[in-house]
Amino acid sequence: MKASDIMVTEVIAAKPSSAAYDIVQLLLVNRISVVSVVNDAGGIVGMVSEGDLIRRSETDTRQERSWWLRLLIGGRASRRGAPRSKSRRA
Repeated sequence: MKASDIMVTEVIAAKPSSAAYDIVQLLLVNRISVVSVVNDAGGIVGMVSEGDLIRRSETDTRQERSWWLRLLIGGRASRRGAPRSKSRRA
């Protein structure tokens, strides 16, 4: 297997002002697990992975079932259950 077999060729990126909900949509629609965060000049200023969006007990964001997981497995999700981190933007 080659990297080209599993990687996309089009760069998919988010802006620093992108909402967590919109980043989840980017990940799901494009079937990727990480998105680059780029500034207006196109420079990379960070990355957001699916792991960053999953609720975890060590960050005190644990819940019965994550809204992101419900969306991933085909359930209905709402912004109401979005991650409760200190920042909801990239």
